[in-house]
Amino acid sequence: MDNAPGAEDRTTTPPESAEPEPSAAPTASSPMPRSGSGSEHHDKAVALLVGLRRSDDRFTLSRRDVRRLTPAVIAWFDNGASATAVHHAMTADVPALVEHPAGFLAYRLRELLPPPLPPSPEVSEGEVPEVEPSSSYPMVDCAGGCNRVFRQPEGTWCRDCRAERDRRTAEAEVVCGRAA
Repeated sequence: MDNAPGAEDRTTTPPESAEPEPSAAPTASSPMPRSGSGSEHHDKAVALLVGLRRSDDRFTLSRRDVRRLTPAVIAWFDNGASATAVHHAMTADVPALVEHPAGFLAYRLRELLPPPLPPSPEVSEGEVPEVEPSSSYPMVDCAGGCNRVFRQPEGTWCRDCRAERDRRTAEAEVVCGRAA
C-alpha cells in the first residue's frame, strides 16, 4: 500500500489546519495575546484573572485558562459588575481544597452571573433630574430636657418626655381633684 497515490504527500507534508500556527511561542515576558475580542473590557478581565494569584496562590492560572475564562469575566463587566464584585464572586468562601481552580472559577462565573442592569434614564446637559421631596421631617431638639434629637411632624417633645409629662399631669389632676 506504500505505492498508493498520494502516500508520499501524506508523509512529507503536514495536514492543513484551519488555524494558522503562531510564529513564536509566547514567552513569560511577552504580554497576554488578545483572543480576538474587541471588547472594551478585555484588558481589564485579563488583568483581573492574572492578578487572582495575588490574593490566593491557588488561583495561579495558566495562559490557556486565562484565555478560556476571559469571556466569562467580560460578560460580568458587560452586565454592569465592578471588578471588585467579580473578584469577590470568584474568591469568596473558597473551599480548602480546590483541585481544578480554572473549573472552579468557570463554574462560579457562569452560575453567579448577575442580570444586566436596566438602562439608566438619559439626562441631557443643563437638565437636572427631579428629586422627590423627602418624606422625613426635620430634626428637632426635645423641649423636655432630655437632650434628644428626633424627627416628628409636630411638637417638640420626644415620646419619653411626652409620656413623663402626661404622667405628671395625671398625678397632679388626681392630687388637685382630692383637695377640692
